[in-house]
Amino acid sequence: MVLVKAVVFLKSDVFLKPDVRTTMRICLSLDPSRLLRWHLWLAEALAEVPGNDVSCAFAADCRPLPLIFRLLLELERLVYGFRGKGAIDPVEAELRCLPPPPAGQMDVVIDLSGSESLPAARRVITPVFNGAPGEIGVVAAWVNHQDLLVDLHDTARPLRPWTARPTSADRQVLALRLDSALSCAVPLILKALAEETGSAASASPGPRTAPPSFGALSALARATGTVASKAIGLLDALARGGRMWG
Repeated sequence: MVLVKAVVFLKSDVFLKPDVRTTMRICLSLDPSRLLRWHLWLAEALAEVPGNDVSCAFAADCRPLPLIFRLLLELERLVYGFRGKGAIDPVEAELRCLPPPPAGQMDVVIDLSGSESLPAARRVITPVFNGAPGEIGVVAAWVNHQDLLVDLHDTARPLRPWTARPTSADRQVLALRLDSALSCAVPLILKALAEETGSAASASPGPRTAPPSFGALSALARATGTVASKAIGLLDALARGGRMWG
C-alpha cells in the first residue's frame, strides 16, 4: 500500500527556512462518519511543524462512504494480499484524541468534512479530488478511468488553487488509487501552509467559494454500480480458489 513518504522531504526542503514563525492555530474539520488514516497523517504532519497548534472540530452533518465501497476495499485486501496501513482505514479513536479548537477565530481551517458550517477562520483550505470534495472524488475518477487530480481551494488565493497530479501503482485497484490521491494531499497542504503563511497572516481572507459538488445523483449511482460489479468479481475470484497474487 502507498504510505505518506512525500511528507519526509518537506521537513528539510520547506520548513527548515530562516523564517521566524509565530503560532498558527489550525483546525481540522472532520466528518465523524469518516475518520480516516490520511486525516491522522495530516494531523501528525502538521503537529510536527514548530509553532503549529492543531485541533479538531467534528461536523454536525455526516456523509459516510456507502458500505459497498468498504466491502470492495476489504475484498481487495483479501484478493491482492495488501499489507500495511491504508489511507482510508478508519482510525476513529486516534482522531477523537485531538483537542477541540480553542475559543476565538482560527488562523486556518482545513475542511475535510464538506460541512457548510465551519469554525470561524481567517483562511479555509478545502482539498478537492477530480473536481469533488472528499474521497468520493477519487472513486469517481477510478470509475471513469481518469488521471488523478488533487486541488486545494484556498481562500488565501481563491483564483489559484494548489494542484498536484499523483500517480498510482495500479489504476484498476481502488485502494491504490485512494492511497495515491489522499497521501498526495498531505504534503500539498503542508506546502500551501508553508508558502502562503506570511501573506495570509496579514491579508484579509478572500471569499470562500463553494468547491464543486460530486455532481448529479446519476453519477453517484454509476460509481456505486461499478463498485458493486467489481466487488462481485472479487467475490467470485475468492470462491474459485482464493487469491490472485503469486
